[in-house]
Amino acid sequence: LDWSQLEMGPIIGRGASGYVRRATHILTRELLAVKKITISDEAKRKATFQEVTTLLTFASEPTLVRCDGVRYSEGDIDIAMEFMDCGSL
Repeated sequence: LDWSQLEMGPIIGRGASGYVRRATHILTRELLAVKKITISDEAKRKATFQEVTTLLTFASEPTLVRCDGVRYSEGDIDIAMEFMDCGSL
């Protein structure tokens, strides 16, 4: 995923460790959800990043929300995933 091709939209959800924004891929106009996770402890942040990156190996599993990319951004973890407009859990 080329993160520079995402146009960030409004915050659509919040949780204990971050928030989710709606984003639009500039070239395809596809809607994505971008989750930003804030973890102050660097060791925990690296472990979480590794766990999320491992989930990318299941990207083609039809019963899971598609994950398009993961990155470090200013000390946070950003996860770009399929936008599911089905309400909240």
